[in-house]
Amino acid sequence: MTNAAFAGAREGLYVLREGDAWYETACQFTKDRFQQCFGCELTQFYPIIITSWLKGELQAVVGVRSAVDGPLFLEQYLNSPVEMLLGDSSLERSQIVEIGGFAAIDKMAAIPLMEKTANVLLEMGFAQAVCTANKPIRRCLSSINVPFEQLAVADVKMIQDPADNWGSYYATAPFVLAGDIQTGAGAIDRLFQLAA
Repeated sequence: MTNAAFAGAREGLYVLREGDAWYETACQFTKDRFQQCFGCELTQFYPIIITSWLKGELQAVVGVRSAVDGPLFLEQYLNSPVEMLLGDSSLERSQIVEIGGFAAIDKMAAIPLMEKTANVLLEMGFAQAVCTANKPIRRCLSSINVPFEQLAVADVKMIQDPADNWGSYYATAPFVLAGDIQTGAGAIDRLFQLAA
C-alpha cells in the first residue's frame, strides 16, 4: 500500500482521503462509471477511497466508511443497527466497515482491487465488511467463492435523503451483504494461487 501523497506516474494501490491529491479524480471516476452503467447522478462519495492505478491511469476504486464514524448509508435499508444483525455478538461497530462505490474499467481490474482492499481493511483493524451489492456483484463474489450473508433487500423507498439520482441501479436487485474480511481475503488469495 502506498501513501496518498504521491507524485509523477501513479502505479499500484493508493488509499485516498478527502482533501488528498487525486481524491476528486477517484470520485469523478466513480461518478462516471455509475453514470455509464446505471444512468446514476452521484453527488455523495465515501470519505476513504481505495484506488488501483496502472501506468498513471485509474483502473478501479472502492469507497470505505467505518461504522464507528456514524450511521452507514446501507443502514437506511435495515430495521436495526447493522451490528445487531450480524451473528457475532462480540463484534463492535469499530470493527465494521461499509464498502461501496465500487467501480472498475473491467473485470480484470476489479478482482485484484478486491484482493488488495481486503488486506488494507484488515490492516486498518476491520473484521467485518458490509455492502450493498447488486446481482452482478453477488454473482462475482459467488464465482470466486467469497462467502457472504444477505441481510436485507436494498429498497430505494427506504432512502431518507435521495440526493442522488440512482438511474437503473435498483433494477439490478441490490441486497445488503455482510462478510468476514479474513475469510473473504483467504478465498481471493486461493483464487490467485490457482491462477499462478
